[in-house]
This record gives sequence, C-alpha cells and structure tokens, in this order.
Amino acid sequence: PRPILAQVSSLPEVALTPARRLLPTLLAAMPEALATLKSSTLTLVEAARRVASLAVVDAALAVPSSKPLWDVALTALAPTPSNGSKFVFYRPSKRPAALLVLCHPSEGPSMCRSLADAWESGLREVGVEVQRIDLEAGRQWGLNGPEELKAALTGRDPTRCVSHDVSGLQDAVEQCQFLIFVHPIFWFDVPSQLKGFQESVLSSGFAFRKLPEHWLLNRAAGVVEGVPIARTLMRRYASYGLLRDKYVFVTRTQGGPAAGLGIFGHGATSLESSLQFCGAHLASVDAIAELDGTSEADLRERVFPSAVSTIQAHCRKIAKMASAASAGAAPLEKEGTAGPSPARAVLPRAASAIQTRCSDVDELAATMVAPPEKGLAAVVVVPPETTGVEDVPPQAVAV
Repeated sequence: PRPILAQVSSLPEVALTPARRLLPTLLAAMPEALATLKSSTLTLVEAARRVASLAVVDAALAVPSSKPLWDVALTALAPTPSNGSKFVFYRPSKRPAALLVLCHPSEGPSMCRSLADAWESGLREVGVEVQRIDLEAGRQWGLNGPEELKAALTGRDPTRCVSHDVSGLQDAVEQCQFLIFVHPIFWFDVPSQLKGFQESVLSSGFAFRKLPEHWLLNRAAGVVEGVPIARTLMRRYASYGLLRDKYVFVTRTQGGPAAGLGIFGHGATSLESSLQFCGAHLASVDAIAELDGTSEADLRERVFPSAVSTIQAHCRKIAKMASAASAGAAPLEKEGTAGPSPARAVLPRAASAIQTRCSDVDELAATMVAPPEKGLAAVVVVPPETTGVEDVPPQAVAV
C-alpha cells in the first residue's frame, strides 16, 4: 500500500541496510523451504492414504459380504510397487485354525502347562484345528548376532541368516487365524524365550511394514498421545501391521496380585503391545494371579476349574468365528474329487514370495557398485524336486 511505501522510503539508510542484507538470504532459502513444504505435504497425504486404506481393510474383514465394494476402494488407494507387483495390504491367514504357544521354563507339571492342555483339548472338542508349540523345548530364541538383527530390522535376508526354525514359526503364524499364548509373568513381562519369539518371528516385512518417519507426524503423535480416543485410534492405525485378520488370546499366570503389572509395569506386556502393533486384534487377556499365596487344594478345587471354564468359553467363541470364516471362504476340495493340481494350489503363495525377493534383490543391487565390464547379475537355481510336478500353469513360467 502506498502509505506503507511512503513510510519505508522515508526511513533512514541505516534502518534499511539490515533488510537489504536479509533479503538475499531469504531468497536463497526459498527453494529449500518450498521443497520442505512439498515433502511435508506429500508425507501427510501418504499418511492419510495409508490410514484410509487400513480402515477399508478392517471394514472388509468385518463385513465379508461387502468385500467386492471394498476391493474397488483398495485398488484406488494402493500404491504401485516399483517391480509392478500387486500391493499387499496385509498378510491373510491361510485357514481358521489356532496356534497355541506355550512358554514356561519348567519341564515338569506347572499351572501354565495344565492351562495349555485345557486350551488344546477345548479347541479339539469344538472342532477347531490346533497346532501346539512349546518354546522351551527347542532352540534359544532371540536375535543372536548382527546378521539376525539386520534381517529382523530390514525385513530382508540377503545372507540367509533367518534360520529354518524361525521361518517355520513364521509359516505357522501366517497359516493360523487365532493365536493363543500361555505364559507366566516374570518381572512384569513375558519370559525371555517368549520375548525372543517376538524379536525373531514378528520381524519387519513379515509382521509389519516399516513406515517413513517425519518430524510433523512424530510431533502430532506426541500431542494426541494423552487423548484416550485418539490413542485408541493410533494403536490401530499409527503402525502398518500385516497381521490384521488375526485374533489373539492370552492366558498368563502371576505369583503376586494382578494390580502389580499396572503399578510397576505398564498394564500390558510387551507381547500384547507388539501384537497390536502388528495389527492383530487382542481378543482376550486372562490373568490368573496371587498364585504364590494360594494353597494346593484351593488351586485344584477353585482356581484351575474357574480358569478352565473361561478357556472353554473362549474355545466356543473361536469355534463360532472359525465357522463364520470358513463360510465366507472358498469351499475346499473334498478328498477324492477333482481339484486343483499341486502346482496351481501353491502358485499364488510362491509368486508372492518370488516378487518379494525380486524387490529385495533390486534394493540390494542399488547399494552395490559393479565393475563396468561385468555389471550385476542374478543366478536363479531351481531345485530338481520342483520339476517333477505335472500340469505346471503358464503363470509359473512367467513368474
């Protein structure tokens, strides 16, 4: 405006000198500021798209009949991977079965072992397929060495450092829709073997997808952390968990009062927090507390029967959910009838694994410098036992 220009023009030269010196600095910083603004805007847009896509996935899982409608929305929201493969929003369970994980250091009789037996027999009685794993009976779980740490953090395994035991447990977790954990409380958390299970099995790329960080999102998370409703939504959508269709049941024992975990701990174990971070639904947590001061007779006549009654109620609930999941899934081929060949049955899973490995090779190759005269190459080895399958689909050759 002219009045302001008149006032500026009437200022003495000594007052205008700092402004003249500051102007080139501002102009020089303008491109960087615009780039930062653009980056922040893109980050916020991508975060909004991610939250929307995860909400659509949850809606599709909650209402299976409307899945075709949600698929259209997910197609519009899905980013395009660099290798041209289909973007995977979550890791779907293969069948409505239960994985029962027991962790107790005692090899003899224990309350946890008896509770695990009750879970196993209860699930079988209601017709639910169950696979039982005793973590104390096998290897020492956890990240042993820098190679396993790198694989768990990056989700890649260029050196094949993930052991056969870990991949077997990951396959069991992927197969089953219901995850059941039975364990004692040691120092307000799970035993070390179960903590090692979390570190080894619930790794990046398998149980969750790492997200790009941004200072604006980090500050926003700090602001809404204290708001109960916002904290509940963040617990569901602030991470990118891939186990979104799984339901978790926890039965834990405590020597002291149940309130001890809330007073000296955080009200939840690292297992429960980790599984929620990975997208799983925490269906039930049952704490059987004050066992140290309870007599053997009271344990046998009151505590254990009450716990078994609760477990049986959970088993009936799981059976209903498994029945609903089976009704919404494609019918399985009956024994003795014509069905898909073995190659066609395993093709989707094999193709997904191959596409994931191709992405890993791309990222790994981008970090390498090859001699100009040689370049970079990949060698694909097909084991002989895979060539004897008849009726190999054409898609397998393309993959």
